[in-house]
Order: sequence, then structure tokens, then C-alpha cells
Amino acid sequence: MKIFFTLVIIVAMLFAAYHFTMAAYGWYEIGAAIDETAKAEVPVIADRLQQGGGFGVAEATRDRTAKIHEAIMKTAEEYKVVLKPDDISIAIADGMLVVKVNWDAPLAIIRNKTYLEIPMSVSKSYSLARKQP
Repeated sequence: MKIFFTLVIIVAMLFAAYHFTMAAYGWYEIGAAIDETAKAEVPVIADRLQQGGGFGVAEATRDRTAKIHEAIMKTAEEYKVVLKPDDISIAIADGMLVVKVNWDAPLAIIRNKTYLEIPMSVSKSYSLARKQP
């Protein structure tokens, strides 16, 4: 009987370690997706802000921020990170592009029902200042 309980505890620990590793991997992949898409979009957004004189920031950059949003959602789906569209926040403030993603990563899933989740968050900022040649 003692061996049985020891095996149950070992299996439970391996189960938890697996889900924790998957959550950490999802966090890493979401961060990489933010970096990849945001760094590609920053020069375009900076040009539009400079051309617009700072007015109409939301309208001038809406399509570019939507592209960042879509890329993050696609990566989340690809790596089985459960994200809702409201979990992603993209803002332009004080000459910075700020991308924040908050979600809950499931740790204990039994029969497709989640019993334990840990909050995960990635927040990255990128300067929109144009570099002089």
C-alpha cells in the first residue's frame, strides 16, 4: 500500500511539472510573438505618428495594432495558450508602444475541467522615437 501511494504522489508531481512547463513555454512563446511583431511594426507606427503630428493616434495606427493583436492570437492558438481577445492590451502612450498580455494558465486539468490556474503576464514597451540617420 505504501508503494501505491508513493507512485500516486510521483505521478501527481510529474503531472504538475508537465503543466507548469507548458505554462512557462506558453509565456515564452507569447513574449517572442510580441517581440517579433511589435519590432516589425514600430517603424511604421512611428512614421504614421510623425506624419500625423500626434493627432488621431488611434485612427492612424489602428490597422498596425490590429496586426500585432492578430499575430499574438495566432501564436497563442498555435501553442495552445488559452487567450481571449480582451486579454491583450495595446496602447501608445508617451512615445512608447506598450503591449500587455494577461491570461490564466491551467495547471490542474481533469476531464477537460480546470481546477487550478496560475496568472501569467507579459508586458513589453517599445520606443517610437525615430532614430536620426
